Amino acid sequence: MRAEARAKLGVGRRDMEALCPISWRPHGPTVRRLSERVDRYASIPLTCTPAHVRMAVCGCSVRRPRATAFSRKEEFMALPVFVKAHVEAKLSQFIDRRCPSQVRDRLRLGFSIRGNSVTLFEERPSFSDPSRWTKMAAAQLRYDLHTREWTLFCADRNSRWQPYWQIEPNKDFDVLLREVEEDPTGIFWG
Repeated sequence: MRAEARAKLGVGRRDMEALCPISWRPHGPTVRRLSERVDRYASIPLTCTPAHVRMAVCGCSVRRPRATAFSRKEEFMALPVFVKAHVEAKLSQFIDRRCPSQVRDRLRLGFSIRGNSVTLFEERPSFSDPSRWTKMAAAQLRYDLHTREWTLFCADRNSRWQPYWQIEPNKDFDVLLREVEEDPTGIFWG
Protein backbone atom coordinates (compact mmCIF):
# COMPACT_ATOMS: atom_id res chain seq x y z
CA MET A 1 0.00 0.00 0.00
CA ARG A 2 2.89 2.31 0.71
CA ALA A 3 4.29 1.89 -2.75
CA GLU A 4 0.85 2.56 -4.26
CA ALA A 5 0.50 5.77 -2.26
CA ARG A 6 3.95 6.96 -3.30
CA ALA A 7 3.37 5.98 -6.93
CA LYS A 8 0.12 7.94 -7.11
CA LEU A 9 1.87 11.02 -5.77
CA GLY A 10 5.03 10.45 -7.75
CA VAL A 11 7.29 10.88 -4.73
CA GLY A 12 9.72 8.60 -2.89
CA ARG A 13 9.60 7.44 0.73
CA ARG A 14 11.95 10.16 1.98
CA ASP A 15 9.83 12.77 0.25
CA MET A 16 6.74 11.45 2.06
CA GLU A 17 8.57 11.51 5.40
CA ALA A 18 9.68 15.07 4.71
CA LEU A 19 6.15 16.10 3.83
CA CYS A 20 4.58 14.52 6.88
CA PRO A 21 7.07 13.18 9.45
CA ILE A 22 4.44 12.78 12.18
CA SER A 23 1.74 10.70 10.55
CA TRP A 24 3.87 8.79 8.03
CA ARG A 25 4.47 5.30 9.37
CA PRO A 26 5.85 2.37 7.35
CA HIS A 27 3.01 0.03 8.34
CA GLY A 28 -0.33 -0.09 10.10
CA PRO A 29 -3.64 1.75 9.82
CA THR A 30 -1.96 5.07 9.07
CA VAL A 31 -0.79 3.78 5.69
CA ARG A 32 -4.28 2.59 4.84
CA ARG A 33 -5.72 5.98 5.71
CA LEU A 34 -2.92 7.65 3.77
CA SER A 35 -3.66 5.61 0.64
CA GLU A 36 -7.36 6.45 0.97
CA ARG A 37 -6.44 10.13 1.14
CA VAL A 38 -4.18 9.75 -1.89
CA ASP A 39 -7.13 8.27 -3.81
CA ARG A 40 -9.28 11.17 -2.71
CA TYR A 41 -6.69 13.80 -3.61
CA ALA A 42 -5.02 12.16 -6.64
CA SER A 43 -5.15 15.37 -8.64
CA ILE A 44 -2.88 17.42 -6.36
CA PRO A 45 -0.64 19.67 -8.45
CA LEU A 46 3.02 19.03 -7.65
CA THR A 47 3.67 22.78 -7.56
CA CYS A 48 1.92 23.04 -4.20
CA THR A 49 3.95 24.00 -1.19
CA PRO A 50 4.80 21.16 1.22
CA ALA A 51 2.36 22.57 3.78
CA HIS A 52 -0.52 22.34 1.33
CA VAL A 53 0.48 18.85 0.23
CA ARG A 54 0.75 17.76 3.85
CA MET A 55 -2.70 19.14 4.57
CA ALA A 56 -4.27 17.50 1.52
CA VAL A 57 -2.56 14.11 1.62
CA CYS A 58 -1.97 13.36 5.27
CA GLY A 59 -4.65 15.44 6.90
CA CYS A 60 -2.10 17.13 9.17
CA SER A 61 -2.92 20.68 10.01
CA VAL A 62 -0.31 23.34 9.52
CA ARG A 63 0.75 24.36 13.01
CA ARG A 64 1.37 27.99 13.71
CA PRO A 65 3.21 29.07 16.82
CA ARG A 66 0.95 30.00 19.68
CA ALA A 67 0.60 33.72 20.18
CA THR A 68 2.03 34.39 23.61
CA ALA A 69 3.40 37.49 25.19
CA PHE A 70 6.55 35.63 26.22
CA SER A 71 7.82 33.03 23.79
CA ARG A 72 10.41 30.41 24.74
CA LYS A 73 12.93 31.81 22.26
CA GLU A 74 12.89 35.17 24.01
CA GLU A 75 13.33 33.46 27.36
CA PHE A 76 16.86 32.35 26.48
CA MET A 77 18.02 35.40 24.56
CA ALA A 78 21.44 36.77 25.39
CA LEU A 79 21.95 39.54 27.88
CA PRO A 80 22.07 43.07 26.50
CA VAL A 81 25.65 44.24 25.99
CA PHE A 82 25.58 46.94 28.67
CA VAL A 83 24.01 44.59 31.24
CA LYS A 84 26.56 41.89 30.41
CA ALA A 85 29.49 44.30 30.86
CA HIS A 86 28.03 45.48 34.21
CA VAL A 87 27.59 41.90 35.42
CA GLU A 88 31.09 40.84 34.37
CA ALA A 89 32.62 43.80 36.22
CA LYS A 90 30.59 43.16 39.39
CA LEU A 91 31.34 39.42 39.42
CA SER A 92 35.06 39.98 38.83
CA GLN A 93 35.14 42.28 41.88
CA PHE A 94 33.13 39.73 43.87
CA ILE A 95 35.53 36.90 42.97
CA ASP A 96 38.62 38.96 43.84
CA ARG A 97 37.07 39.96 47.16
CA ARG A 98 35.77 36.48 48.05
CA CYS A 99 38.77 34.38 46.98
CA PRO A 100 42.16 35.93 47.82
CA SER A 101 45.21 35.07 45.70
CA GLN A 102 46.85 33.09 48.54
CA VAL A 103 44.28 30.27 48.25
CA ARG A 104 43.77 30.18 44.49
CA ASP A 105 45.89 27.04 44.18
CA ARG A 106 43.30 25.25 46.39
CA LEU A 107 40.10 27.14 45.58
CA ARG A 108 38.90 29.13 42.59
CA LEU A 109 35.67 30.97 41.95
CA GLY A 110 34.33 31.68 38.51
CA PHE A 111 31.24 32.49 36.53
CA SER A 112 29.77 31.64 33.18
CA ILE A 113 27.19 33.48 31.12
CA ARG A 114 24.85 31.50 28.94
CA GLY A 115 21.87 33.19 27.34
CA ASN A 116 20.14 35.22 30.02
CA SER A 117 21.57 33.31 32.99
CA VAL A 118 24.75 33.88 34.97
CA THR A 119 26.07 30.91 36.94
CA LEU A 120 28.50 31.39 39.79
CA PHE A 121 30.62 28.31 40.56
CA GLU A 122 33.40 27.08 42.80
CA GLU A 123 36.33 24.92 41.67
CA ARG A 124 38.53 22.70 43.83
CA PRO A 125 41.21 20.11 43.04
CA SER A 126 39.79 16.62 42.76
CA PHE A 127 40.45 14.33 45.73
CA SER A 128 41.55 11.39 43.58
CA ASP A 129 43.54 13.43 41.03
CA PRO A 130 44.76 16.84 42.31
CA SER A 131 45.78 17.93 38.80
CA ARG A 132 42.09 17.86 37.76
CA TRP A 133 39.67 20.50 39.07
CA THR A 134 36.06 19.76 39.91
CA LYS A 135 33.39 22.39 39.41
CA MET A 136 30.40 22.89 41.68
CA ALA A 137 27.71 25.43 40.85
CA ALA A 138 26.81 27.71 43.74
CA ALA A 139 24.18 30.14 42.46
CA GLN A 140 22.44 31.21 39.29
CA LEU A 141 21.00 34.60 38.47
CA ARG A 142 18.57 34.92 35.56
CA TYR A 143 17.66 38.12 33.79
CA ASP A 144 14.12 38.68 32.53
CA LEU A 145 14.20 40.84 29.41
CA HIS A 146 10.61 42.02 29.78
CA THR A 147 10.59 43.11 33.42
CA ARG A 148 14.35 43.84 33.53
CA GLU A 149 14.60 41.99 36.83
CA TRP A 150 17.11 39.49 38.13
CA THR A 151 15.94 36.31 39.86
CA LEU A 152 18.18 34.29 42.17
CA PHE A 153 18.25 30.48 41.97
CA CYS A 154 19.93 27.87 44.15
CA ALA A 155 20.81 24.26 43.32
CA ASP A 156 18.93 21.44 45.03
CA ARG A 157 20.41 18.05 45.90
CA ASN A 158 19.96 16.88 42.28
CA SER A 159 21.75 19.95 40.88
CA ARG A 160 18.50 21.38 39.50
CA TRP A 161 17.89 25.08 39.84
CA GLN A 162 15.13 26.16 42.23
CA PRO A 163 14.04 29.77 42.90
CA TYR A 164 15.63 31.13 46.06
CA TRP A 165 12.76 31.82 48.43
CA GLN A 166 14.40 34.36 50.77
CA ILE A 167 14.50 37.27 48.32
CA GLU A 168 12.19 38.52 45.59
CA PRO A 169 13.31 39.25 42.01
CA ASN A 170 15.06 42.60 41.90
CA LYS A 171 16.14 45.08 39.25
CA ASP A 172 19.40 45.66 41.12
CA PHE A 173 21.98 42.92 40.49
CA ASP A 174 24.03 44.01 43.52
CA VAL A 175 21.21 43.20 45.98
CA LEU A 176 21.09 39.58 44.82
CA LEU A 177 24.87 39.27 44.71
CA ARG A 178 25.02 40.57 48.28
CA GLU A 179 22.53 37.87 49.30
CA VAL A 180 24.78 35.22 47.71
CA GLU A 181 27.83 36.62 49.50
CA GLU A 182 26.15 36.81 52.92
CA ASP A 183 24.43 33.42 52.43
CA PRO A 184 22.13 33.57 55.49
CA THR A 185 20.73 30.09 54.86
CA GLY A 186 24.03 28.39 53.99
CA ILE A 187 22.60 27.05 50.74
CA PHE A 188 25.12 28.65 48.37
CA TRP A 189 28.48 28.10 50.04
CA GLY A 190 27.54 25.42 52.62
